[in-house]
Amino acid sequence: MRRAFVKAGLDPDQGVLEVRVPSPDITVTAAAALEDVLGAADPPTAIVCLNDTAALGVIGGLRERGIAVPGEMSVVGYDDVAFAAQLAPPLTTVWQPKRELGRVAAELLLDESRPGHRHQKLVYRPRLVVRDSTAPPRR
Repeated sequence: MRRAFVKAGLDPDQGVLEVRVPSPDITVTAAAALEDVLGAADPPTAIVCLNDTAALGVIGGLRERGIAVPGEMSVVGYDDVAFAAQLAPPLTTVWQPKRELGRVAAELLLDESRPGHRHQKLVYRPRLVVRDSTAPPRR
């Protein structure tokens, strides 16, 4: 995200607010982390979550506070899990080839035990799946 800001000619220190959430029950902790986000001196117009489950918690927390998604705040998840398209609103998310990643990771791990193996660097490109949880900012 920081690289994208720089590439767009923007200062990531001015536009990116990182909020860490503990992993147990991420939907609850992500919703609770909204206090840090919404209480910022210059609150953001979008929240990018570490995964779709966190995004579910954020959307619920925003709804409880009367903040419309995407009207007042855009929300993006990561993973494109099965429920992402069924949320209200359907979640904009980043898709990645989960099965392929798992298969290749297992193959690479097994390959480590073979004499003379060579390390490989494989890069998979995620894909943005735009749905209804995002819109241009009003301000």
